[in-house]
Amino acid sequence: MMIRPKGLLLVSFCFLTSMCVCQERPVVWFDGMARSIFARDAIGEESAADSVSDQSASAGYNLLDLNVHVNPTPDMEVMAQLRVRNELGGFFGTGTTVDVRQLTLRGTINNKIRYQVGDMFLRQTRFTLFNASSDAEALGAGFEPYRDIIDYENFYTDNRWRLQGLQADFSMQFARFVRSLAFDAFITRPRGSILTSSGTYLSDRFLGGASAVANISKKWQVGFYHVNLFEVPASGTLDVAVRNPVYCAMLQRQSSGERWSHETTVHAGLSNRTWVFAHEDLNNLTIDGGFWELDTRHTAADSLWSWNIGYRHVDPEFRSSAAQTRRMDWSMPLQTSVFPAYTNEQIARPVSAFDLLADPLLYNQALAPRLMQFNPFLSNVSPYGDATPNRTGVFGSVEWGGQRKAVNAALDLAVLSEVLGQGTENRRSFGLAECRLRWAAQRSLKLDQKLDVMLHSKAELTQRNGNEYEALDLRSFQSSIEVEAGLTSALSVHVTASHWAASGGEFRAIRDVYGTLFNFESLHINRSDRIFATGLTYQWNRHTYASIQHQWWGANDRDEALPDFDYQRLLFILTIDL
Repeated sequence: MMIRPKGLLLVSFCFLTSMCVCQERPVVWFDGMARSIFARDAIGEESAADSVSDQSASAGYNLLDLNVHVNPTPDMEVMAQLRVRNELGGFFGTGTTVDVRQLTLRGTINNKIRYQVGDMFLRQTRFTLFNASSDAEALGAGFEPYRDIIDYENFYTDNRWRLQGLQADFSMQFARFVRSLAFDAFITRPRGSILTSSGTYLSDRFLGGASAVANISKKWQVGFYHVNLFEVPASGTLDVAVRNPVYCAMLQRQSSGERWSHETTVHAGLSNRTWVFAHEDLNNLTIDGGFWELDTRHTAADSLWSWNIGYRHVDPEFRSSAAQTRRMDWSMPLQTSVFPAYTNEQIARPVSAFDLLADPLLYNQALAPRLMQFNPFLSNVSPYGDATPNRTGVFGSVEWGGQRKAVNAALDLAVLSEVLGQGTENRRSFGLAECRLRWAAQRSLKLDQKLDVMLHSKAELTQRNGNEYEALDLRSFQSSIEVEAGLTSALSVHVTASHWAASGGEFRAIRDVYGTLFNFESLHINRSDRIFATGLTYQWNRHTYASIQHQWWGANDRDEALPDFDYQRLLFILTIDL
């Protein structure tokens, strides 16, 4: 059994503070989460011949995350999250680790200024500080337990980045001219000085920012946002450091009538990214860019209908590290944890849609000053979210149903193009269509138990005209269907199927260590991934449930160098909110 020193200290701290008693209010209180997971994987019959790998393997763990909240004063709270994890197969403490997963101090000063120190979750606008959703978000609702694990283990909460530092905010109310004014400021250190294998030290990397939002009236709101990712050269041995300040202004107008409410928002901003060299004979590398977006949203008074339409323009050289960092980096080969090699030749198995769903170790938690590589098979239209550079065009959506109707439907559309062509004067054009449909059949059919049918599909198109070296045509399609039927008020059975497919050609941008585009890699994609699952779920509430599933998954690739693979998994998950 391995117990880290700070974990041992926290265990002792929990024991002592749990004995404290206060007559007026509790000094110490607890909450947290417990999870047990077991998975048994096996090679399917349709996989290529493989007499080298194990035909089946199993793994799992039990863990307890105990959140200890201490209130030393009425306006101060200390929260520490203690994790105890035991790998299945370990007995009498073997394979058990104890660690402190989070530590935060938060409070208020004179009931006016709120502050927090330690681990925190920060977000601003989609162009300054934002954690865009991952490529696996398109999978069916039946895979939600997997998504819960990935989001929880990687601290993906409400599109926020988990950072460590100091943050403070306060607001003021006024009687004239301005109704209210809110300020926020923070300084964090996403990366400390690190010794690399080459014997050099990477510099400390900081992210600081501030925002000011004013409610001018009931209809008008204006906001200013700023973030800056920068390195301190003196803290390392490298002769180069990055600076990436980003500025954003927002203007919003809201109005409402008897039948509709309206909201119009304008975002606009500038960015600068500079690589500062210590040697005087080297010139700094600097690029400047900007963006603007107009979005108008409309919601019916009865909430049955809502729609929006907008236009977005992002310059090719716009760089915002805290908004463009991806949850998954494809710059280097990603190592899969389930059957990492296959066939008798022990080929490295490529990452599939199922790996995105089931393996939290594939994901990234650190902000990057350069654009990360992405996989066009998964997403090619906006791989860096709304802040994707070199994009301009129209987007919109429409939703119908609300919470009162048995049928809920949504449709998202986007028609974009490059601002400047890459490697040619011709520009790529992009199209995206995504629809979601949910039918609560028990309302329509007046059933005693729940019966939900959920459909989701997403289509992307990338095209470019030109000669045989310039032209490209990449089409991708993702779809999923789920049927969930209640056997009792808590027990339900579900069947889920998901299919991802893409075919065509594309050119992947190759950038140097400073993010400068210098070459292209030709890609020929013709592949499909599939996932099918069925099982039972017993649900006490949304986050407290037990589920057992049998899943079939695999991929078909037209590349003869990558044989098809087919696997099965028996999965059990128990998640309990404390």
